[in-house]
Amino acid sequence: MLFQVFETRIVAFFFFVLYTFRAFMEWKFERAKNEYIITIFTLCIVFLFLSIASFIVDIFEESIRSEIKSITRK
Repeated sequence: MLFQVFETRIVAFFFFVLYTFRAFMEWKFERAKNEYIITIFTLCIVFLFLSIASFIVDIFEESIRSEIKSITRK
């Protein structure tokens, strides 16, 4: 489970860096339309949100597990 979450974060971060770099280069050399750049930056924001969301879910999942363990010990 932990490896799958970690792997998801790595893939999301890779796509974030890749699309950010691509959008920056397209903007720098003015080869793309503004709609294309906005779409790429939107994709970057989505990938960043996915990695943050998976991190938050992992934190809550760990706290819920510890609460369940403390309840069952009593």
